[in-house]
Amino acid sequence: MGLLSPLFLIASVALAIPVLLHFLHRHHAPRLAFPALRYLRRAEEKNAFRIRLRQLLLLALRIAAVLLLVTAGAQPYLAGRGTSHEPTSVDIVLDNSASTGVSEGDARFYDHLSALAIASAQGAGAADRVWVLRAGEPWDPAIAGGGSDARQRILDTEVVTTRADLTEQIARARELVRTARDFAAEVHLLSDFQRSALRGDLAQSGEGVRILAYLHPDPAPANRAVTDVSVASGLAPRSMEPSHVAVTITSPGASAVDSVTVRVTISGQVRAAQFAPANGAVVLPFPPLPTGIVDGYAEIDADGLRADDRRFFIVAVRPPPRVATAGAVGQFLDEALRVLQDAGQVVISSPGTADVVFGTGESVPAAARGVSVVVVPPDDPTLLPALNRSLEAAGIPWRYALANRPGGGRISATAIPEDLRGLDVLRYYRLESAAPAAGEALLARLVTGEPWLVEGVLDRGQYLLLASPLAADAVALPLSARMVPVIDWMANRWAARRREPSAIETGATIPWQNGAATLISPTGTRTALGGSQPSRAAPDAGIYQVRQGDSLRASVAANLPPAEADLRRVTRDELADWLGNDGTIVTDTAEWRRAIYSPRRRFELWRAFVALSALLVVAELWVAAAGRKLSLPGTGQTARSSSS
Repeated sequence: MGLLSPLFLIASVALAIPVLLHFLHRHHAPRLAFPALRYLRRAEEKNAFRIRLRQLLLLALRIAAVLLLVTAGAQPYLAGRGTSHEPTSVDIVLDNSASTGVSEGDARFYDHLSALAIASAQGAGAADRVWVLRAGEPWDPAIAGGGSDARQRILDTEVVTTRADLTEQIARARELVRTARDFAAEVHLLSDFQRSALRGDLAQSGEGVRILAYLHPDPAPANRAVTDVSVASGLAPRSMEPSHVAVTITSPGASAVDSVTVRVTISGQVRAAQFAPANGAVVLPFPPLPTGIVDGYAEIDADGLRADDRRFFIVAVRPPPRVATAGAVGQFLDEALRVLQDAGQVVISSPGTADVVFGTGESVPAAARGVSVVVVPPDDPTLLPALNRSLEAAGIPWRYALANRPGGGRISATAIPEDLRGLDVLRYYRLESAAPAAGEALLARLVTGEPWLVEGVLDRGQYLLLASPLAADAVALPLSARMVPVIDWMANRWAARRREPSAIETGATIPWQNGAATLISPTGTRTALGGSQPSRAAPDAGIYQVRQGDSLRASVAANLPPAEADLRRVTRDELADWLGNDGTIVTDTAEWRRAIYSPRRRFELWRAFVALSALLVVAELWVAAAGRKLSLPGTGQTARSSSS
C-alpha cells in the first residue's frame, strides 16, 4: 500500500483535539458529606466503572474517526490491485491447429483455450487495441478492434487441420502490438505447446513486449495416427494390374502387442481391411483398376484426435508404357521387350512417340525432349567418343571410359527392387562423373566400388546408364531369370514417375498458372483462380480439384503434417528457455485472469476510509446520547454523569 499525498499526515496533530476535550470535560466539584446525600454517593460509586468505560470508548471513537479522516486525506492506494489498467495493445495468439482438437473428457482442448482467450478479450478496456491471431491459419488477416470485436472473432474460430508455427506467430504479434507506441504491449499466447510447434529459437527482441503464455499442467493424452500412405512403393500402378498399399501407423507409448484396424477406401468403396501393429507399417492389397486418376484414403478407428486418423492419396493408374529402341541394343533386350509386350506390360512403339527409349548414342537426344532414356553402351569401344559427345550435348554429366583392368567382377550392392548382387560382370566400361548434379543416384556398384548402374534427372527428361552392354559375354544378366523383371522395372520406373500426382500438407499453396480455373475443396467450397495467382488450400484435409469448365485439370491430396500427430508437450523449463526474459508462464486459469493486462492501475482506498470515519462519528453520537443520563436503581431520580 502507498500514499499519494503523504504530507497530509501532518494533519494528524488534530488527534490532540479529542484528547484535550476529554480532559477539559473532566471536573471535580467540592464534596460535602451530609446524611441526605450518602445514598446518592453510594449509587454514583457503584456506576463509576461504567461511566469511565463509556468515556474511554468515546475517546477511542473520536480518535479513530479523526485518524481515518487524516489517512483519507493522504490518499492511500493498493498498487496493481485495481480492475482497470493502462491503455494496452494486446495480441491474442490462439492456437487452433489440429492438435488442439484432441478430446479430453467431454470437451476439446481447444475449448479450454478459447475460454481463456475470451477472458482476455473481456478484460480489455475501452482504450485498448486488441488483435486475434489464429495460429493454425497464418494466412488469415488480423484486424485491430476492441474487446467485443475480439470476443466475436474468437467465437467464430474453429479448429483446422493444419499445423501451427508459434515462432512465426510470436514475431508477427510483436510487430502488431508495437504499432501502438503510447500503449503498453502484451501478447497472450494460448496453445497446447506441442513440441513440433516450437520451430527454432524465439528471437529475443521483444523491446518491452510482455508474453503471457498458458501451459496446461497435465500431460498430453495418448494418440494414434496414420502418418504415411504409399501406393506401389511410390510408383503409379499399371492399369488392370494388382498392386499394394503400405500404411504407416504411429502411436507414441503404445506397446508392441497393441494393434489397430486399418481400412483402405478407394473411390468411396472399402477395398481392403486388416489388423496392423499400433506402431509400424502394414501392406494391404491394391485392386486392379482401369486407367485414370483415382483417389482414396487409409484410416484407423477414431480416437481423441480425429484429424490424423485418415490420410488421403491420389494415384494415376497408368496404361502400359510405350517403349522403343534406338541403335544396336542386342537381341537379348529386343526379346525381353517382346515378352513384356505379350504380357501386356509394355507397348513397343517408335522413338518419336515412346515414353522410354532404350539404346546407345542414338537414344540420348530423346532426353532433351522430355523422354526417359536407358543408355546401353555399345560392344565396340571405338564408338565411345560418339556416345560421350551425345551425353555432353544432352547435358548428362557422365562419360564412358575403358576400364583400368581387363575382366570384370561381380555386383556387390544394388538399390533396385530386383536383387542383382552376385551377378557376374565379364566386361564393363568405367563411368566417370564430369560434374556432380542434383538427383543423381548410384543404383548398383561392383565389388571394386565402381558404378555399374546410374540414374539422374535433367530439366525435362531422365536417364539411366549401364556400364556393360547387354550381351552374354559382357554380363550374366541376359542369361538369367532376372533379365525380364529388370527390363520391366527400367521401362516402368520413369514412365510411372512422370505421371505422379501431387500431394501437399494442409495449408500449403496450390499454384495454378494456366488461366482461369476453379478450386473445389473437400467440403465443396469453390474458389476462383485466375492467372498466376496462387491459392492457399482451405484448412481441410482431403482431395482438392482444379477444374476449367467441365474439365478436371489437376487433383491434389492435402494431409495433416505427420508431426502434428505427436501431441507431446514441452516442459515448463523448455518453454521458459524458449520465451526468454519477456515471458511469463501461467498454469492455472484463475491465475491467468489475474496476470493479464499488467501492470494494473492502483486501487484507491480514501473513499473507504471516509466511509469508516463517518460510521465512527455516528457510533460516537449514539454512545454519547445513550449515556447522558444514568438511571439510579430504586429511585425515580437521575444523576448527571461527571462527563458528557
